[in-house]
Amino acid sequence: MPRNLPSPNPGSLSGSARNPVAASVGRIALGLCAGLLLGLCAGLPDQLRAEEDSTLRVIRHRGEEAMVPLTRSWAEAYRTVDPGVVIKVQGGDARTGIAGVINGHAEVVSTSLLLLPREEALVRKRTGQEPVMVPVGRDRLAVVVHADNPLPETDFAGLAGIFGEQGTIRTWGQLGVEVPGCREGKIAVYGGPPGSGSREYFATRVLGTGGELRCDLVVLGHDLWVVAEVARDPCGIAFSGAGEVMGGIRELPLARPEVGETSPPAGSTAGEYPLTRPLFVIALGTATAEVRRYLDWLQTPDAQELVRRAGFLPWVTETGGEPVGLPAPPVDPAPVAPP
Repeated sequence: MPRNLPSPNPGSLSGSARNPVAASVGRIALGLCAGLLLGLCAGLPDQLRAEEDSTLRVIRHRGEEAMVPLTRSWAEAYRTVDPGVVIKVQGGDARTGIAGVINGHAEVVSTSLLLLPREEALVRKRTGQEPVMVPVGRDRLAVVVHADNPLPETDFAGLAGIFGEQGTIRTWGQLGVEVPGCREGKIAVYGGPPGSGSREYFATRVLGTGGELRCDLVVLGHDLWVVAEVARDPCGIAFSGAGEVMGGIRELPLARPEVGETSPPAGSTAGEYPLTRPLFVIALGTATAEVRRYLDWLQTPDAQELVRRAGFLPWVTETGGEPVGLPAPPVDPAPVAPP
């Protein structure tokens, strides 16, 4: 049965004082609500400007939920780069964002997922254009357990046994540890919802193509909630963005499957950590001049610094390569095919 996050007691503050984890969860809940309100309010001035001034050009930029704060930072900074352009930011899960480009509801989408073959085919069918993926950063997924869990490390085989529907590891005793506070010793697994980039990447990387996560995985809508629940539950283990790690939990070092060596935790560089995924922006190959300039700017030092501040790894710095922008548009673009 899914575990509900503890609610603060309106009649007394002593409960939170006695339970620091509950207090921490309460602060996270308030922070999430405040962040959502600030995010909504941050986009209002630009929306109003665009509605009042018909000369402003609007670029609709959708992003998966984990990348929305970064996308908003880009939108705010870009106002000083091109005051005549308004970046309208909208969140959602990764696949919904990709569908926005396919259906013409967005010019740009931020995602950690590669386009599926059927998605590429839909883009060509409905727009007559080629989708282009421009790398802008890297993200690391941390595997976290309760702070009192003594498990020293794990590997991909262990993760598959714990999280996979076909896995056979269901108790901490099978891994040779006894977790204080976990009375029955059963492993409780937590993760994000279907459609989230974190979930799809973790399942594919750990379980392989077609691998399924356990049907009793407790699904929570945001990485912060996932991490908070593991901090509350001594039996818990979860995957989440490395930037969402908090007190009350511990990251597990992972053995790199390619070499069989134990890696540092997720705070290490991308090349050393096995659960590292690229972050992209997706647009159409014949994007407008405004969109092309915006995407080129996303790989500049100023934009890449915002990637770092958001808790991700900058793309250009990490790879040591040159920025990869959109290809030059064709002289005579192909006509748009009907849906």
